[in-house]
Amino acid sequence: MANIRKVSMNGSIRPLSRNSIKKTSRNTCCLMDYGMIGAQFMIDLSAPLRWSMTTTSLVLGSSGLVGHCLCRYLEERGKRVIPYDIRRDPGEDLRSAILDMNQVDEVYLLAWDVGGSRYLYRKDTQEGQIEWNLRLLVNTLPQLKESGKRWLFTSSQMSGESNAYGLTKSIGEYWTKLAGGRTVRLWNVYGDIEEENDRSHVMSDMIRNALNSGEIHLLTDGKERRRFTFELDVCRGLEMALLYGRSAGSCGRAPAARRKIDKIYDLAGSQNISVIEVAEIIAGMTGAEVYPGTGISNWADSSVSDMLPRFASQIGIEEGLEIMIERYREGLPI
Repeated sequence: MANIRKVSMNGSIRPLSRNSIKKTSRNTCCLMDYGMIGAQFMIDLSAPLRWSMTTTSLVLGSSGLVGHCLCRYLEERGKRVIPYDIRRDPGEDLRSAILDMNQVDEVYLLAWDVGGSRYLYRKDTQEGQIEWNLRLLVNTLPQLKESGKRWLFTSSQMSGESNAYGLTKSIGEYWTKLAGGRTVRLWNVYGDIEEENDRSHVMSDMIRNALNSGEIHLLTDGKERRRFTFELDVCRGLEMALLYGRSAGSCGRAPAARRKIDKIYDLAGSQNISVIEVAEIIAGMTGAEVYPGTGISNWADSSVSDMLPRFASQIGIEEGLEIMIERYREGLPI
């Protein structure tokens, strides 16, 4: 446990020495254990909180790639978490559900019809994505506005692209601004090993194939560049975005009068890296061979101009991939 790192209350991550670990009270910290030495994170609860210990967070989309990690993260930060997802309960369908906001202080809106590029760009999924996501917005955003609670809409760096996903995210951003919420754009989140299907993401697919077959087959030449962001970094950033600019007195069950920030910020990894470079790193860790594809690369703009203030990713690609590989080998969920 000598390489455990500490997630401080301001969201930063720093190494924690063996002596510090021994001196740390169980009442002032929790561990997020990723199952391998050097991949454990201590959530510091000893510093004065910027929110009430009775703060309740409603996570809409709690069973998704980011949602399940965010629930765990917020709980270990001392908050009460209410998970909410159609995969938990068909009655929790945000296209029609009526939300009970009475005991809620803050809301993270993650739910969306989403998947990897094989799903998002397929022609036969476009109308379904538009219908699902617009119905979700029409039903959910007015309720969040009416509640008067602080809430965050998670968008994507793909917002504004000329496809169903990009266009509906863009509508969600604009509506969130009108309704008094906040928006952050997530960039290429990874960290979970998903079941392989048309909704799974490239990191998960490459690791699974490398370990199962010893081969990594890309759909394209792999030259497209991405800002991959590990899930724990994303969780830190989401919490920072929701609290950014608020004084201690405006947290917890605060009056509706609070500082309003309309700007849309990015949560992105610090490394601008190509998909084939990631594949080669995985190959080096697993002994697999990489086979580039013949498809046309999706040359999405990987430049970041509006990073969330004071946010910086702390977990690099190599470490994040090591965590995923180890967890997959152990047969455990991330």
